[in-house]
Amino acid sequence: MRPFPIILAVVLAAFASVGGNEYIWPSEVLALPSEVAATGGVVSVRGIVTFMSGLEPNRFVVAPEDHPNLRGVEVVSSVPCEDLTCGAVVLVSGVTTNRNGAVSLNATTVDILRVEDVKPPRVAKQADYRRGLLDGRVIALEGTVREVRPVSSGGAHATEILLLMDGYTATVRFPWEIDDDDFLGEPVRISGFARTVFKDGKRVDSLLEVEKAEDIVFRRSKTALRVLLVASILQVAVLACISAGLLVLWLRVRREKREAEVVAAERRRMAADLHDTIEQHLAGARILLATAEERIGGGDESAAKMLSMAGEVLGNAKREIRDVILNLRSEDMMTRPLADLVASVAKELDERGVARTRCRLRGIPDGLSAGVKADLVAVVQQAVTNAISHGKAKNIVIVSDGAADAAKNAGGRFVLRVLNDGEPFDAAKALGPAAGHFGLANMRLRAKRSGFSIEWTRKGKWNAVRMEVST
Repeated sequence: MRPFPIILAVVLAAFASVGGNEYIWPSEVLALPSEVAATGGVVSVRGIVTFMSGLEPNRFVVAPEDHPNLRGVEVVSSVPCEDLTCGAVVLVSGVTTNRNGAVSLNATTVDILRVEDVKPPRVAKQADYRRGLLDGRVIALEGTVREVRPVSSGGAHATEILLLMDGYTATVRFPWEIDDDDFLGEPVRISGFARTVFKDGKRVDSLLEVEKAEDIVFRRSKTALRVLLVASILQVAVLACISAGLLVLWLRVRREKREAEVVAAERRRMAADLHDTIEQHLAGARILLATAEERIGGGDESAAKMLSMAGEVLGNAKREIRDVILNLRSEDMMTRPLADLVASVAKELDERGVARTRCRLRGIPDGLSAGVKADLVAVVQQAVTNAISHGKAKNIVIVSDGAADAAKNAGGRFVLRVLNDGEPFDAAKALGPAAGHFGLANMRLRAKRSGFSIEWTRKGKWNAVRMEVST
């Protein structure tokens, strides 16, 4: 008796012994010779579903329940399997068959026992896949897409790509059409079921069949990863530089704030000293001069005139000291722009009702030093005082513009003018320090100290004090 019939008899006897709720494992089915499987023995197989075909409805793979990464049996069900998913533990009953050279099962019943989570497959080695050692398993391949081509599988449109893996080209089939521009030349990781390709009853290659789009993952090449790493390092370095710069800026602002506080404190101390000493002395001297003038009476006209002039000089000095104290005590010179300071002078004068004051300021740049602002404000105040006290002005206009010369204007120059409609005034003939009048002299001194020019003009009924400032 030949060996094959004996083996066939033994296997069929084993099939016949399977009844009721008994079952065999997928590995036992796969161990059957193809000749035996083709006889159509009835079996029940228990395992876990690891793959659902997108090319053929109701075709899936059942692998050992405790080792889902091992080989599985291809099952084609004659009943719909809408509720079947990967991870389902099933009991499948049907007849064995030889499908494309491999043992498979034509199922008549599929019972779902429970559903478990299926871990992602491990990346296969090129050599193992190329030699067919992984056929029948769900695996993952990594490589670069070399070619994309449309194919027809079972009458349905599909796509095959050629995946280059370390010199070997693997064929991967998708159950849908794809655009080659999305894949060509891209490094990818693809998960799927490795099927054996037979020709004339012999294995010639393997084919990876993909179930769904989520099984394709674009991955970065080593060069791309290095570029990403370098970019990340550069980003961290830039952030570190920005952080260091912000820290330096914060420290600088903090230092400048402390210095400003020290300067402000010193300004307040100087103002207090001037108020408590020099201003009090000037006030006392003026009282004494007034008393002396009263006692002399009209006996000596020249002496009385000199005493009167001395009193006027002390009065002017007291006003000057008061302005200095006001400027020292004020933080405005440090923080507010010149236009605001001049506008404040005009507003205060207009509210006092001494003279109608209007103001139109433009072209004044930011960034003037506190000293320059203080001198300009003092000159404006003195010009207003002179116009009201000596010129009997009723209207005062303060205006500013950028320099008329474009070249000068580009350098940040501007012109500040104080106009009044008082009596005609000639600065060349005005009384000076010899006669006890220091107003014009102080205005010229402030202009020289802060580097701006000053001149007195008259046009029509308007007297003008003109200052040209270079920043």
